[in-house]
This record gives sequence, C-alpha cells and structure tokens, in this order.
Amino acid sequence: MSGPAAQSITVPPAQQAVRHQIVRRHSSSQALSRRAQIILAAASGEQNDVLARRLGCTRTTIRTWRARWAAAEAQ
Repeated sequence: MSGPAAQSITVPPAQQAVRHQIVRRHSSSQALSRRAQIILAAASGEQNDVLARRLGCTRTTIRTWRARWAAAEAQ
C-alpha cells in the first residue's frame, strides 16, 4: 500500500539497550513491551504496514508511536 513515507525516527544505542531489556524482561507489562517493540522496529526504517503485520497491530498504532517518539526526540 503506497502512501506518505513513514516518519523517520532514530533510537540511540543506549536507548536501544533499554528497549531490548524491556522486551525481554518477564516482569514488563504487555503494553510497555509492545511499545518498546514498536519503537525498535520503527527505527529499522520499515514501512508502517509491514511493521503492523509483523507485530500484529494496526498502522495507526505504529504511526502514533513513531510520532510520539519523534516528538520526544525534538524536545
């Protein structure tokens, strides 16, 4: 599905390490783990529809978390 290009985000190595720990930790909430997975996957540069299928969520969810991460980066 073509459309606007996905918003580009970057995750510094230190943040990547933290996000990987969150995903692997058994005590992390499912919501927190899902958000960490989305951010890590979105930083890889894949399109939103590809990520949504792979992660089992909607493109809207991917777009939302890309935008939130980008807004946090800008501050």
